[in-house]
Amino acid sequence: MNIETNTKLRSIVSFKNIILLIFLLFPYYGFGSLESLGKLFNLDQFNLDQLTQTKTFSAQIDKEIEGLKKRRVDQIDLYNLRKPEIESLKSSIDSFKEKIKSPAELDDEFSGRYLMILNQSAQTLSEVHHVHQQIINIIDNNIKLLQEFKLDPEFKSRSLRLASKSIYSIEDLQKINDILLQYDNKIKNIDEKIKRVSSDIEQLRKNFNLAKQEYEEKKKEQKEFKADEEGADSKFTVGQKAQLLDEEEKLLRYKKDLAEFKLKELEQKRHLFDTELRTSKIQLEIIIDEYERVKNELCIDEKDLKKFEETLKNQIQELAKNQESATKKISALDLVKNAQMRRMTELKRKYKLSESNINNIKEWSLHPNQIEGWSYLISIGKLTNYLSYELNISKEEIVAQIDNEKSKVTDKEVDNLIVNTWYKLITGKLTNFAQEDLIAREIKNYEKLKADLKASISTTSDRQAEVVSALNSNNIIIENIKSRMNELKDQKDTVFKDHQTEYNKFTNELKEEGYDLEPKRNESITQLIELYNTINNVRKTSIKKIDIIIEELRTRAQGIGVAILWKGLRNFIPDINKFFLFLYQKDWKDVLKVNKQTYSNLVRYYKQYPSEFALILFNIAIIIFSFIFVKIYNRNFIKLFQLISPKYGIGYTISNFIIVTFEFVVNNLSWLFLWLLGFLSVRYKFIDSYASIVFYLFSIIFWLILAYKYIRFLAKQNTEKDYFLVSKEYQRRFLTVLSIDLYINIFIFFLREAFIISPFSKSDVPMTLQAIQFITLQIGLIFILSKEQILKLIPRTTSFWQWIYEQVENYYYLFLVCLIFIIVMSNPYLGYGPQFFYFISRFLLILLLIPVVSAVHNRIKRISTSIFFYSDNEGIKERFPHAKTVYGVFVILSFLFFIGLAAIIAANILGYNIGFQTIYNWLDKEIYHYTDLNTGKHVSVSILDFSYVGLWVLGGIIGSYIVNRFVLSRIFDLLLVNIGIQNAIISLVRYTIIIASFVIGLRSVGLGSVIIYILAILGGLGVAGKELITDLIGYFIILIQRPIKIGDFIKINDDVNGIVRHITLRSVILRRKNSVTIIVPNSQVMSKPVVNWNYSRTYFAFDDILLTVPYKEDAEIVKNLIFKVIDNNINILKNPVPIVWLYNFTDNGYQFLVRGYISFDRVLEQWQIASDIRLSIVKTLRENGIEIASPVRLLKFIDNNPEIIHDIK
Repeated sequence: MNIETNTKLRSIVSFKNIILLIFLLFPYYGFGSLESLGKLFNLDQFNLDQLTQTKTFSAQIDKEIEGLKKRRVDQIDLYNLRKPEIESLKSSIDSFKEKIKSPAELDDEFSGRYLMILNQSAQTLSEVHHVHQQIINIIDNNIKLLQEFKLDPEFKSRSLRLASKSIYSIEDLQKINDILLQYDNKIKNIDEKIKRVSSDIEQLRKNFNLAKQEYEEKKKEQKEFKADEEGADSKFTVGQKAQLLDEEEKLLRYKKDLAEFKLKELEQKRHLFDTELRTSKIQLEIIIDEYERVKNELCIDEKDLKKFEETLKNQIQELAKNQESATKKISALDLVKNAQMRRMTELKRKYKLSESNINNIKEWSLHPNQIEGWSYLISIGKLTNYLSYELNISKEEIVAQIDNEKSKVTDKEVDNLIVNTWYKLITGKLTNFAQEDLIAREIKNYEKLKADLKASISTTSDRQAEVVSALNSNNIIIENIKSRMNELKDQKDTVFKDHQTEYNKFTNELKEEGYDLEPKRNESITQLIELYNTINNVRKTSIKKIDIIIEELRTRAQGIGVAILWKGLRNFIPDINKFFLFLYQKDWKDVLKVNKQTYSNLVRYYKQYPSEFALILFNIAIIIFSFIFVKIYNRNFIKLFQLISPKYGIGYTISNFIIVTFEFVVNNLSWLFLWLLGFLSVRYKFIDSYASIVFYLFSIIFWLILAYKYIRFLAKQNTEKDYFLVSKEYQRRFLTVLSIDLYINIFIFFLREAFIISPFSKSDVPMTLQAIQFITLQIGLIFILSKEQILKLIPRTTSFWQWIYEQVENYYYLFLVCLIFIIVMSNPYLGYGPQFFYFISRFLLILLLIPVVSAVHNRIKRISTSIFFYSDNEGIKERFPHAKTVYGVFVILSFLFFIGLAAIIAANILGYNIGFQTIYNWLDKEIYHYTDLNTGKHVSVSILDFSYVGLWVLGGIIGSYIVNRFVLSRIFDLLLVNIGIQNAIISLVRYTIIIASFVIGLRSVGLGSVIIYILAILGGLGVAGKELITDLIGYFIILIQRPIKIGDFIKINDDVNGIVRHITLRSVILRRKNSVTIIVPNSQVMSKPVVNWNYSRTYFAFDDILLTVPYKEDAEIVKNLIFKVIDNNINILKNPVPIVWLYNFTDNGYQFLVRGYISFDRVLEQWQIASDIRLSIVKTLRENGIEIASPVRLLKFIDNNPEIIHDIK
């Protein structure tokens, strides 16, 4: 190999590519430090927009504080004004009492009533005074809250953020998570308070309106009161009435003020709660940001997993012990309960009590009047209380305590699962784009646990409801026992007159049950209810934790394959910086020391799982065997591939690559063997994780050197063997792309492996590195082949491959751009891999949906034509009136239906869950609202309301058809009603039913008041459209008078004539003899003369035929011949007799008039009949040698000029 070739090779495979790569991937050296580069990219958490929003919010707070201070001053003024008023009122009461000296005067009706009103006024005014103070306190709290926020908008004094650390532990995450849940519950509680206060405000507003109304009425009564009027009663004098009226007016004014200021108090409370809600939401946003920050800096290792597992294990063991102890206690209580139940049975048998008596005794509602009755009431009652409360409540308390411990253990299990999930996320076990099913499985497990927790909450709530019911029952029993004590006292001198000992015994027992034991039972029940609340709160907290981790997993699942590279680049440099700082700060002397404990743990592990150790030995054996095999049989292996000749084309090139690569492996076999042994020690954790990181970092250098040597070896072999791998022109491009591809992939692969086993949290560095690796590999594969190389690979043996060759040659760069776009979009790291394929697949399904829906719609249209139309010899005809209109409406509606159906199916294909309920909600959404002026009710209008009205109208149309078809038609058949009246009645009934259905439909959806507006609009349209009204009136006149009817042949003028096909509200539809349709307004039909051939139902004459014969013919003979022709025509009636007149003497000859009469049912055939008669007359006259006269002109020339005569001829 000459010097020039060596120089070229060195220029190709020199280290400048490596240096360029290091400069690109190690900005740390280019900028001095990764930290400085992070600052350069402005990675500090500082948001200028957020600062601007804070300033704006602070300005709003200033305005709110100023407004609150003004309200506070107003309330203080009112508060101070009320003081002298209260003092004056109290003084008035004292003065009035002093005036009344005797008790008789005090008992006087006026004095008593007057004093009562004064006392009520004083009490009401004191309450108003107190409400003013409450409003001032609420405003002070609100001002204080706003001022605190103004002074500390980031709530630094609330310790919402954790201390800054380079790495956060799982305990830190749990701490911030607990704060997050705490503030979330706080916001929910504030929301509940706001709802309750809003409800109370509405109620107080009603009370205020009532108080105001009463006050206005009383004020009106006071104003209308006359000093000289006498009341209906004579209890009070006029002066006393006036005094009472004045004081009642004051009392009602105070009550109105009390209602008003109570309303203002609640409004201020709601304003305070709104402020608390707003500040709490801001605090929650800060906590969420802090949670995200801690989450990004989280570090979890196996020690944390073991720690949580150990804690959970201890709690489970403790729970097992407590369950065992609780079981023993419950068994002991069951023994006591069984003994007491036997005693209860004995008492029932002893006193021979029925079930109704037993139930009354249990409720302490029995009323005994004998000593024996008191004896069994107290004995069985006490025993029932003991069984129902002491024993059952004690048992419930034991079970609830165990449930409480179970809920705590479950909470710890949730924590343990969450820690394991975070560990999987950190180590990359759940973040690889191929592991989406693992994330789905993880979410499914959490959802199952969440469902179990919800079921447990429901069960505990049911048990809590039972305990609350027991508490209520206990309160009722206490009241019954106290009632029995009173009854016992009443019977002291009767039933127990000679039985003082029994009386004292029963009294003590009742006192013990009613005053000593029952309050204790209430306390136990209340504590049990609180315990149930605690249990459910713990479970709800667990559910919150599950919701947070599920949301995190779903976010990660969405992040898989969705622009991971761009997402990871933001934190890439800081995370790399932390990684290298972590390596720099590590004491590697300790790491490299042999850890005897670690190896003893490994020995113990492999003794426990010998199959794992066998697998290690198997892998080592394979490595040794492969090493020996390659060392011994490498020549034979090379000779085997050398058998492939150049005639195999690309197969020959590939075999040469394999031979060269195999030779390179043989030359470096020892180094590869040593590296594989080191890799096995890392893979099976024979060395510490930190030592494993060093191994992977060392592997970068090792494999970069091997790659460099491989590229040089490849170039050398290709040059020495006459470019048997790649051509001379293509060699430089090929080796450059291959070397860069190898260097990048080696560097990224081992750096990623080192980062994965480092103790770092949710870093996107591994995914980012894998993304870069994936992208560079794809780009390398794209650019490693040039256009010429690709064209050489395409065979041109057939016309198809020739066509492919031409397309690639002409549109290579377009294909290249499309290929890069597809690769980028389908790339699970850079682009939107799953989303891209999801979109393509769904797009194809939607494209397939369009022709399917279109075909179905066309098929339905074809089928429906047979429903609306039929065909005969004359063509296609309607099956019923207005079939064309109905068919058109049907086609439009079916088209819209299939469009909507296709849209719904397409939406579901794209993942939007749209069902009938969703469509119903859309249709039921308010599109317009108004206030009914009559009722004052708010009325909302939706598309669904219009649909209901449309269904009512459709029902009216169907109903009118049924009434006309099956009711009116049969009545008309029986009564023989005139056809015109029939049509009028049918039309009136039809439109009456339809209009009534429309009105009912409007009222059914709450739009009854709209009818007035509709009538007003119709009236306005009637004024604006007089012609329309005239046509409508004309329609009903036509139906009633029947001057024309469907099927009649009419003529209005020479241009307007034809057969009546339809009579509508607006017009009459005529069809001319030439099949042209004419639309004539009803008003014209009624205002102009109309010729109707069918008006008479007897006969009519066709148009007169005028015939002229020469004077030379015999007129009598001609007349007889014409009569003969008419008489022979079967369509001409014999009666009346046809007419043949010598009508006139014309210039050409005799003019005859021929008139024949035909039946009314042959109106449309009259022209054919007249034509047949004309033909027959011509034929008959010619057979008899009679000619039809032709026009004749006689010219008389005064001057017989031959030239003029010649010209005329």
